[in-house]
Amino acid sequence: MLTLYHAPLSRSSRIIHLIEELGIHDRIEIRIVPILRNDGSLSPGEAHNPHPEGKVPLLVHDSVEIWESNAIILYLTDLFPQAGMGPVAGDPMRGRYLSWLA
Repeated sequence: MLTLYHAPLSRSSRIIHLIEELGIHDRIEIRIVPILRNDGSLSPGEAHNPHPEGKVPLLVHDSVEIWESNAIILYLTDLFPQAGMGPVAGDPMRGRYLSWLA
């Protein structure tokens, strides 16, 4: 089971876009969670935010937590290689892809 913890209008929106591009929106549960805004207020949310620092995005796959956008991007493109969104291990372009992500 895949669960993405997301706050609208935040950096986790890039993961929402990736999910759409991968065509896997029906395979991921998206939970809207509150995050601390720069002004000290909390954004609205429906669920508890389990991220260790209260941030987003956070992806949970079978109880394993993955955070940081680039780590989640790499994880999802590796998990769904049939979408062709990221070069697979062994592809000569993989190094350039990893450099771009870093």
